[in-house]
Amino acid sequence: MRPRQIDFVRFVNGVLEQMRHDGSLLKLERKWPEDGSDGALFAPPPAEYRD
Repeated sequence: MRPRQIDFVRFVNGVLEQMRHDGSLLKLERKWPEDGSDGALFAPPPAEYRD
């Protein structure tokens, strides 16, 4: 995803925000943790947007 594709970046950020809100992002991270752990201690970092 290119930073200059503002509409697409906003769309993806909106999907991620919705997933944070409904808990589905955390469920995915617990199911497939990036670090190989069981995911029990992971919490996604807060979102930081420019605008």
